[in-house]
Amino acid sequence: MSDSDVFSLRIKQSRDKKGWSQAELARNAEITPAAVNQFEKGSRKPNMPILRKLANVLDVSIDYLVGESDEENEVKVQNEWQEFYRGFSELTDKDREILKAQMDILKERSKSDD
Repeated sequence: MSDSDVFSLRIKQSRDKKGWSQAELARNAEITPAAVNQFEKGSRKPNMPILRKLANVLDVSIDYLVGESDEENEVKVQNEWQEFYRGFSELTDKDREILKAQMDILKERSKSDD
């Protein structure tokens, strides 16, 4: 499957997963419905700003849309962790310990939910 085919398939699957029509995706991404149709047919490729908008409104990573990853949100999760770490590193030692204790509580709760 070519990169263009992967993109066409994934944008359609991601749109369907949201339950959106092509027009709804176009409105949310601030592009034309004709552009969405062309992307899904594989007759047109988006530029980077449009690709970012599509990934953002579809809640998937750019890497997923273009076939570089099979994980829909892998990059988004990595970015969230980087943001969390930056915030964590700015905390006082006491606040870090409090946060670690809270995380331990949440991990135990998650284990009991399984």
